[in-house]
Amino acid sequence: MIKKWSALMLATMMLTALFAGCIPAAAEELPYVDLTFYMMDTSLDDMDAFYEALDELTMRDFNCRVRYKFPGDWIDYESKYRTMLITDDTIDLCYAAQWLSFPAYAKQDAYMDLTDLLPEYAPGIWAAYPRDMFNGASIGGKIYGIPQNARNHHLYMFTYREDLRKKYDLPDMSDLDLDKIELYLKTVLENEPDFQFAVPYLYSDPLGMFIPYTKNYDSIDSQGGIGASLVMLVERGTTNIVPYYELPEFLEFSQRMKRWSDMGFWSKGILANPDPTEPRDLFNEGVVFASLSSHLDRASDVGETVMKDHPDWEIAVIPYALWTDAWYNTRSTQDLTVIPYSSKNPERALMVLDKMLTDREYYDLTQYGVLGLNYEFDENGAVSVANIDQTNHRFTVNMWATRNDDLKYPQFRFWDGRLEFEEKYFPLITFDPFDGFEADLTEVQAEYAALFTVRQEYGEPIIWGLVDDVEAAIEVYKQKMNEAGMERFQAEIQRQVEEFAASR
Repeated sequence: MIKKWSALMLATMMLTALFAGCIPAAAEELPYVDLTFYMMDTSLDDMDAFYEALDELTMRDFNCRVRYKFPGDWIDYESKYRTMLITDDTIDLCYAAQWLSFPAYAKQDAYMDLTDLLPEYAPGIWAAYPRDMFNGASIGGKIYGIPQNARNHHLYMFTYREDLRKKYDLPDMSDLDLDKIELYLKTVLENEPDFQFAVPYLYSDPLGMFIPYTKNYDSIDSQGGIGASLVMLVERGTTNIVPYYELPEFLEFSQRMKRWSDMGFWSKGILANPDPTEPRDLFNEGVVFASLSSHLDRASDVGETVMKDHPDWEIAVIPYALWTDAWYNTRSTQDLTVIPYSSKNPERALMVLDKMLTDREYYDLTQYGVLGLNYEFDENGAVSVANIDQTNHRFTVNMWATRNDDLKYPQFRFWDGRLEFEEKYFPLITFDPFDGFEADLTEVQAEYAALFTVRQEYGEPIIWGLVDDVEAAIEVYKQKMNEAGMERFQAEIQRQVEEFAASR
């Protein structure tokens, strides 16, 4: 009986240690290693203080030091990232995402298969994460990435200056009536001479508005299908896919965009000379007063910047999900952490990542910086930078992929809109049915390239209202897409969608 009880107690203690995130071996038993975490953007002024605090933790727990490697800036980041994966064998952890071709790299074995490593070397993550969370991070049944453990709504919304609506006593627009939005844009533009245009180029692609405007279709692509995709839509509750321009609503919507273009809501040269300036800066400088396709993080970026510098202004958002009642969580592939296949220390890297995602000391340091230097707590216990010198001590390491709702603090905000949005809409968030879907273009690469070229030449001018005859332009667009191979491309994607749905 004593032997059985001892064995049971030993097993219980081992399990407790395992799910508390303890490492398989004591730190003093592990050989010393240096780990490198490939980041984004540029290095910070406070990295010495940060490393000192991080070294104390990692040396104590894992007999290692972690250093971040910064590519320098965002210019040509995708090319730098690709070069890193091919030529740099010193990287042990790095960011990954759909927009950085995560599925393609995973299929090419650029990332390490973590399926068997996770339970052993990242027990905290393995215990805390629902298995569905790994759907989008899996290719061929193998887990290649670790997503953030956070709820977020990444579909698009209308972002605008609410104070200007009030100034001109315009109708409330929260019911997403496009006539009211049009009246708002027109009135402000006509009466505020400092605004040359209403909306910026960046994060204002009208397709971000059109997809939810259809009310019964979802994009099979991440983030609503904007960017490098062809924007294939699937009828909600089915596996029937259709090109966006084939929907009857597209003509009416494009005619409205033609009217908005003619009203001067954006530059006639918006496609020829796109302005890459971030919307937060254009809003803050009083250059624009609305954005057609910001997601919540982008809207928060605008709100925080504007309300800090212009507290008498008001930034408001209207989510397009009000049209669809489809409150999908951000897909797993939006923000991931991966281990490059060439890493020499994958086990140790997973141990450290496990702490960064599940341990309070590590989480606070890597998410918020050094307490007292980069952030503080206000009287309500919320993280605040209100009294921090943001010019010299702003902590922006972009650790998006290691966010964890279970550990995050309430945060002081200059803009109340995010908290209001989360309280009102986050309870409605559901699992995206296409989380984890990634079209394999191997068999239709030639068609994809031809179709994408046609979309840029004939489709983009239509959605931006830059054509003389909308109906005729759409007919030409359809013809050109058919000539470029849409029938074969659509059939292949349809096959993959049905196969994906059957696997779920």
